[in-house]
Amino acid sequence: RLGPSGLEALAPALRRPSLCALLAVAPLRGSLHVPCLQLLQLLVQSPRLFQLAHQVHSDQNALLAAANLLVVPSIKSEDAEQPTPPAAAPPPAMPTAAAASGGPAPMDVCTPVEGVGADVGDVEDEDGPERQACRAAALELFCRCLATVPRPDAVLNLRGAPTVQDEVVDTVLQRVVLLCHHELLCLGIHGDDGGPWRDAALRECAARRSRSVDLSLSILSSFVWQAAPWAPDAPQAEADATQAEACAALGR
Repeated sequence: RLGPSGLEALAPALRRPSLCALLAVAPLRGSLHVPCLQLLQLLVQSPRLFQLAHQVHSDQNALLAAANLLVVPSIKSEDAEQPTPPAAAPPPAMPTAAAASGGPAPMDVCTPVEGVGADVGDVEDEDGPERQACRAAALELFCRCLATVPRPDAVLNLRGAPTVQDEVVDTVLQRVVLLCHHELLCLGIHGDDGGPWRDAALRECAARRSRSVDLSLSILSSFVWQAAPWAPDAPQAEADATQAEACAALGR
C-alpha cells in the first residue's frame, strides 16, 4: 500500500500522453483499460495529483479519456445495413436502447489514433463485456474523484471543450445520466436472471449493468445533494429556481 510519498512519485505518469493513448483506443479483449483506470483511481486519492490530472492539456488528459468511455455506443441494426425494397415499406423498427438514451454523444478528446484497431471491424460499435467493464471502472474512477475534491463541480462539469465540430459535448454528469438510462433500459429488456434459458453470459451482463447503475446513482446523488440541497425554511421561489438550474445541468 502506497503512502503519500509513494503517490507523489507516480505524478509524472499523469503528464505522459501514453496513459491517455491507452484509454483512447476501443476496449477489446486483453486491452489495458481497466488496469489504467485502476491506476488513476490510486493516483487521484491525492488532492494534489487530482489537481495535476485535472489541469493537464485536453489532448493528454487521462480524465477526459476516461469520460469518453462513458459514451453509450451506437447500435447498428441489420435492417440499416441492407437497402429497403421500394415495393413494400417495412414496419417501423423498435428503437434501440442507445437511441432511447439520446444516442451516442460526440467524443471529447483523445480519440483513437488512425490505424489503431483497423482490423477489428465493427467491434467498436458492440456493447460487449469489455466495454461494459471499462464503463464500470470509469465510473469507479469518478466516484473516487468525487471523494477527493471539495466540490463535485470540478468532476461533474469536466469536458475538454463545449463543442466539437459544431456539436455540443456532454459533461461527465450528462454522460452519467445517459449511461444510467441506457443500462436501465437494457436491464428492462433482458432482465437479470438470464432469461428463459437462464443463460450464464446474460446473467453476467446484467451484473455488469447493475454495477454501472449503482455507481451512476451514487454520482447523481452527490450532484443532487450539492446542487439542490433541501432546506425546510428556504423560500419556495428560491427552491424552484435551484431545482430548475439542477435539471438544466443534467442536459438532454
